[in-house]
Amino acid sequence: MKETEMTSQTGSSPHAADFKPPFDLSGHWDGEGIRAAFQNARHQPWTLGYRSFDAESVQAGPVALQGALPAGLRGTFFRTGPALHDMAGQRYAHRWDGDGLLQAFRLRDEGVTHQARYLRTEKYLREKAAGKRLVSGFGTHVEGSRNLPEPMEEMNAGNINIVPCAGEMLALWEPGSAYRVDPNTLETLGIKTWRDDLKAAAFSAHPRRMPDGTMWNFGCVAAEGLVRVFHVSASGALIDVRSLSIPHSATLHDFAVTSRHLVFLAPPLALSPDRIRGGLPFGAACEWRPSLGLRVVVVDLRDWSEQRFELPASNVFHIGNAWEDDDGVIRLDCMRDDQPRAMLAGWTLMKGEYRHYGGTRMTLITIDTRKGSVDYQTRHDLEGEYPAVAAEEIGQRYRQVVFARRSPQRDPTVPGFDQVASFDVEEGGVDFYEYGADWLVEEHVIASDCNVPGQRWVIGSALDLLEQQTVLSVFDAGALRAGPVMQARLPYALPVGLHGSFVAAD
Repeated sequence: MKETEMTSQTGSSPHAADFKPPFDLSGHWDGEGIRAAFQNARHQPWTLGYRSFDAESVQAGPVALQGALPAGLRGTFFRTGPALHDMAGQRYAHRWDGDGLLQAFRLRDEGVTHQARYLRTEKYLREKAAGKRLVSGFGTHVEGSRNLPEPMEEMNAGNINIVPCAGEMLALWEPGSAYRVDPNTLETLGIKTWRDDLKAAAFSAHPRRMPDGTMWNFGCVAAEGLVRVFHVSASGALIDVRSLSIPHSATLHDFAVTSRHLVFLAPPLALSPDRIRGGLPFGAACEWRPSLGLRVVVVDLRDWSEQRFELPASNVFHIGNAWEDDDGVIRLDCMRDDQPRAMLAGWTLMKGEYRHYGGTRMTLITIDTRKGSVDYQTRHDLEGEYPAVAAEEIGQRYRQVVFARRSPQRDPTVPGFDQVASFDVEEGGVDFYEYGADWLVEEHVIASDCNVPGQRWVIGSALDLLEQQTVLSVFDAGALRAGPVMQARLPYALPVGLHGSFVAAD
């Protein structure tokens, strides 16, 4: 194993070594104090992205456009993310706990429209009826609620991703069930049950759809160190489910698929039963154990045999893509940090506090399955998150990965990203568009033109802090520096979300 470091390392977070939240979360949840701290910090423009969205639903459009919508780009850009952070005068302790707000940007001949609607999970409906929080979350302990129920379905906020599946959309959370969503109305249709004996089984937030239409995904059984692997047909039926043993895999968030292998990158974050018993919520009950390293688990889909490797201790939440050649060499890209900084920042953001100490960097990993070796290269000049490739290239050879990038000159007291960037994984070239210092840039994805073969577009949303509006932008995927070919401004601001997908019109 070797690493090629292409620029120098950045400084470390003062909190990350022991992975302790920046304030006491045991004993009770001071939701009123967190809310008061955030209210006092609202003079900072960036806090706009972390306020609650108070309406049950909203819609707008067709909205005014700057530029022109490409003729071959018709469909819907779906997004979701935590948005209901406050209830009954109290505020969640962690950014990832808020209830999921579904969004649909519809690109039609008539123009661009927008719709947003809360996912009506069982948790959301119960708490709305009670008028208060009843259930603990990833980073918030609610008195009287279990911090590690098994299954964890009662905590399901459905707030991480929304992906297509057999004519429906699936709203996904990390350790719980997928929720079925009507793509035309965003109406919640109920829980997706793959098989009777898998009711409430975790179905993770980053499934991988292959060129033949089949889908791979996994789900962690947090207390047991087990990972279930799901294989789903193009029609949405379960083909198979298998279990792997990956101890201390409770925070496993993403994975990669090639033509012959699955690849898991398991960070050294271990769930501590003592911390759970001590009253800490799930996220704060995780311990950073560098001695575990970053575990690389490679599963051969032909016979389910495994190879296991170890890289230096680091945290990986997101993988862009992976592919392998005829010699069994797997190449993948991911965003890697030497500390779990993003998780820690989720607590301070809810109080309106932020200080940037570094973040995830573009990393290329090479795994030689025949020689049994692993190498990696880190581009320390490419700090960012949410890597994405064209949907038709999942598991295939590719060159372009798009991601939200943080520029080196961004104010360290302001969170988030200010650029959308494209990285050539073969040649190392970088193209980017700078939104500006007064923006919070969200995940962007790649969409293919339905009229022009080879033409691709980059589509994504960002929050304009000065105008207090959410803006949808479309770029030529081969010319980000030229700026957006189209922008659609909504007449309102939405909280900063997490993931989504583009579904082309039939």
